[in-house]
Amino acid sequence: MRRLLAAAIGLVLLGSTACQGVPEAPLLAVAKLAPDFETYQVRRVGLMPIPASGLESVEERQLLDDFTASVRSEFARSTPYEWVSLSELDVAEVPISDPMRTGNYQAATLITLARRFSLDGLLFVSLIDQHPYPPQRLSAAVELVAADTGQVIWNAAVQLDGSDARVRTGLEAYYGGLHEDSTDWHVALLSPRRFADFAAWQLAQLL
Repeated sequence: MRRLLAAAIGLVLLGSTACQGVPEAPLLAVAKLAPDFETYQVRRVGLMPIPASGLESVEERQLLDDFTASVRSEFARSTPYEWVSLSELDVAEVPISDPMRTGNYQAATLITLARRFSLDGLLFVSLIDQHPYPPQRLSAAVELVAADTGQVIWNAAVQLDGSDARVRTGLEAYYGGLHEDSTDWHVALLSPRRFADFAAWQLAQLL
């Protein structure tokens, strides 16, 4: 709840920036917080590798790697937690079965990774759809799972379309001052990595 309040305050601050020529960044992602979220002591979170099943081309794998990097950087920059990026090698010996699709988080997976990397939670990310050519599209979902109970304590989703006016307004605000490397926002309409950065930022604002 405190992150949702902080996001609201951030929008007020962005509104004051808008009068100086930079538009307000609309929050396009949606999120749900578990009622008992505040009872969990979350300090260190593991970022699970995004499932790559079905991706055959080099281009598809590169898009997945770019989105993974975007999630890692934006969540580290926008949330109060310590983030640990887990590679496919890190999780090679534990059972993973695309839990965001099956709805089943195996206890052995959570316990093994939590102990090995001293984690309080794990963030599972799913890249649902990505069209890297103008107008770009990107849809993604994330779930934060408590390492000690296996319960989903926060989840969020975002669906962006480069032809949408609200998405363009958001990109203009994000690259007009919110992003650490401000640049012409129109570049993001052509660059899959910059478009992915904005999508990851949208998700991170609600945690």
